[in-house]
Amino acid sequence: MPMLKRFASSALLLALALSVAFAAGCKDPYGACVKASSTVATAIAQAYPAIDADRQSGLLTVSQELKFDGFLNVANTLNGQFQTCVSGVHSAKGAAASYAGCAQTFANGVSNASELANLNIVNASEQAKITAIAQSISTGLQALITSLGSGN
Repeated sequence: MPMLKRFASSALLLALALSVAFAAGCKDPYGACVKASSTVATAIAQAYPAIDADRQSGLLTVSQELKFDGFLNVANTLNGQFQTCVSGVHSAKGAAASYAGCAQTFANGVSNASELANLNIVNASEQAKITAIAQSISTGLQALITSLGSGN
């Protein structure tokens, strides 16, 4: 099984795990956001070698790998911005809705259709895996947003 396919499956399971955790209630918005950011950072870090392995096996071209790496770099930057926003809300003793705003901005950025379209991966199977990875991050963030928005 190609590395990226295994990673995509793991990323989807990760999103489901985050959804269940956040749906159970978010009594600590700051802690939940820190956990979400850490989880996303781990998933992104695991994607780089998976993408490289798929390029080495011929499933991706060098150009496609570089484009996907660029998308991951954007996701990393968005995650850093999310962390900064969350830290600011925490310092200001903000409400759960303020944390949700940080997560929504991150989710909007990572699921930006034009960013995903710029990847231009020709192999439909590989494109589907990349979309699944982006959706898994977004799904986890949406679960967090829902939990924060519910005031739990």
